[in-house]
Amino acid sequence: MIERTKNKIPLFEIPRSMSDQVYRIMREAILSNDFKPGERLVELHLAETLQASRTPIREAIRRLEHDGLLERLPQGGVRVTPISMETVRQVYGLRGVLEAYALSLASSRVTEEDFSALEEMRDRAYELIADASMDDAEKTRALLALNTDFHDTLNQLCGDAYLLRIMDTVRQEVVRMRAMALQNKRNWEEVWEQHAELVRLLRSDEQEKMAQFIKQHAMRGADYVMAALEEMGREINP
Repeated sequence: MIERTKNKIPLFEIPRSMSDQVYRIMREAILSNDFKPGERLVELHLAETLQASRTPIREAIRRLEHDGLLERLPQGGVRVTPISMETVRQVYGLRGVLEAYALSLASSRVTEEDFSALEEMRDRAYELIADASMDDAEKTRALLALNTDFHDTLNQLCGDAYLLRIMDTVRQEVVRMRAMALQNKRNWEEVWEQHAELVRLLRSDEQEKMAQFIKQHAMRGADYVMAALEEMGREINP
């Protein structure tokens, strides 16, 4: 028997359809860079790997095309939407401007509880980087999730719903590119040193320095992604 608490009705999780599950798995694989930019995806192979029929695979592919994460090939089939150097510059340039404005709004709203949450994420990141029991792939996934949570938390502090909707339009591409940047473990510590500086600047309410630093942070992220793209190009065309 389900125990009810006063004025609270238990919530039941609606079971996901097979199409929803396949879509979620494939989307995560693209955003985490398991399916790399430009990689061709074959329905039959996906069906065998995910142990699903072709119908939910096709439905998931259509949804991912709508999201802009997959594109049709002239000769048939689909591939993960490629990322160009120019796209990286545009996305990260826009990200820097939007996040600078979001931080300027956040400075008058941030609480000690918010700072504690951000600092806890920073400390957790340093623990992950130093953890010798985890392999690099596992660390990359954990740090990617933590990095995204950190920036989402910062952005939410702005309290501007319209700005957040605009930022959400570039968030998907930022997450996908961020996964590429974090493939290189040499970037891990530098990224979190920059995050620690962001928290320090927000605490001290140094508006101009904070705006300048978040833009520099964004463009440094662009450098990481472009270096990863160059490395991928060398692997494909040695």
